[in-house]
Amino acid sequence: MFLESSSPRRMLARIMLSTPMTQDLEQQRTDNTDLAAVDISQTNAITAIVSLKERIICYTAIITSGVCGALCAYGTAALFTEATIWKALAIIFGASGAAFGVSVPVRLSLQAKLEWNSSENPT
Repeated sequence: MFLESSSPRRMLARIMLSTPMTQDLEQQRTDNTDLAAVDISQTNAITAIVSLKERIICYTAIITSGVCGALCAYGTAALFTEATIWKALAIIFGASGAAFGVSVPVRLSLQAKLEWNSSENPT
């Protein structure tokens, strides 16, 4: 019979909480309580924020591809069946598949653009 206090999950939690690394992290957390006082404008950090124009273009591309995928799927389903449920399912899967298919290269291109802009010598 296992006692509740000797369960493997509790034993692991006790071991992890008693390690020096965890205690150091707790000490750092209590030492750095005034993180809001850091002046970010004085740092030369590279931001990973995409401009509003680029976000709108990417969002529009994803939505447009979803609408086109839904229209293509509806047209295909209308050729094969008269049932409304199959047309609705085709619209849902066509729109989500097309939107997902476009969102992957959009995300990768935004990430590549940010990495390109962050490099000092992009030649």
